[in-house]
Amino acid sequence: MSTNYQPTDKSDLLRVIRSEREKLDSNFEGLEDPQMVAPGVEVDWSLKDILAHIAAWERVAIDIVQSARDKVDLPAYIDKIFENVDAFNAQVYEKNLELSLTVIRSEFQTAHQDFLTLIESLDENFTFSKLPFEGATQFTIQYIISANTHWHYREHRVSIEKWLS
Repeated sequence: MSTNYQPTDKSDLLRVIRSEREKLDSNFEGLEDPQMVAPGVEVDWSLKDILAHIAAWERVAIDIVQSARDKVDLPAYIDKIFENVDAFNAQVYEKNLELSLTVIRSEFQTAHQDFLTLIESLDENFTFSKLPFEGATQFTIQYIISANTHWHYREHRVSIEKWLS
């Protein structure tokens, strides 16, 4: 499956999200806490940092999709994120540095479940419709979902697997 696989319908989208998430999660099985917090997986980031990063982006995507579904403006913080994605990633890293691995693992699971619940509730046509926001109409809801789930999981899974080997 290609990195930017385009699901053909909602059931395919959910299938690929679950499949890629299982592949990502399998990398953490049997790892001890010191391995989870050791820096160097992706530059200075540890596995814990990657979990926090993925969860943060799932939360951003939830806000985007809910805003589109509810026909309301995007929260103001979203524009700032897309003006400087690297700054957002750095903020997430700094914000989560002092949080325990237990807290980060919990948010990683909770954000994912919240996003899955939202995706499952979406109408099929809406899921593949264009974003209704000025300057973003070239993207679909599915694109936002895919970019923040299965494409994102695969991106980080490759780095994790390289580090683990």
